[in-house]
Parts: sequence; structure tokens; C-alpha cells
Amino acid sequence: MLGTIVMTLSSKYSRAWSYGGYGFYINKNAFLGFNGLMLVGSFMGYLLPSMTSIVAQVFGSILGGAGVMVCTSELLWLFNYKNFKVKVFKMVRVIDLISGLIGFLSIPLYWLVKG
Repeated sequence: MLGTIVMTLSSKYSRAWSYGGYGFYINKNAFLGFNGLMLVGSFMGYLLPSMTSIVAQVFGSILGGAGVMVCTSELLWLFNYKNFKVKVFKMVRVIDLISGLIGFLSIPLYWLVKG
């Protein structure tokens, strides 16, 4: 799960082209928040190990799907196909729908093939 978090944050931090250079600035607050979540997760793991396992699997799956979504969006962006940039609803583009679908279909596919 930690590897998935690092990969997802790295992909957002890299100033993704497909999101117009938007990225996540890692500052002191983000660092403290992440470590705070790790401490809370450690205490939960000690007090409620079975529940923590389920929460970690769900949270890790969602983050994994988001990471696949960002990587898919970046890959499709490289094709420079103009129809991908067409807005469907407000700020949602065709490329966002395609990459979101692929990203979040990867979650059940991962569990279907048992990781």
C-alpha cells in the first residue's frame, strides 16, 4: 500500500501534462498529514487488526486505481488527439472519462485475477 501511495503522489507531483501542469505540492503540511495518517493506521492496526486489513485493502485499491488513471491519461495525452480534449461536462474531458474508466476498472480486475 505504501508503494501505491508513493507512486500516486509522485505521478501527481510530476505536474502531469494531461492535467495542464497541475500537481500536488509536497510541503510541510502534506508531509505531517501523511505521517499522521501512518500513525493513526498503526494504532488501528494494533487495536483492530481485522478491520485495519479491510480498510487498507479498500484504500490501497482506490489509490491504485487513481494511479492507473493518471498514467493512462498521460499516455493518451501523448497521442495528441484533439477529440480527447473535448469537454463533456464543465471541466470533464473525454480523456478524463476514458482514463477514469480504465483506472477504476483495474480495481475489480486486480481482485478478479487475485492480484
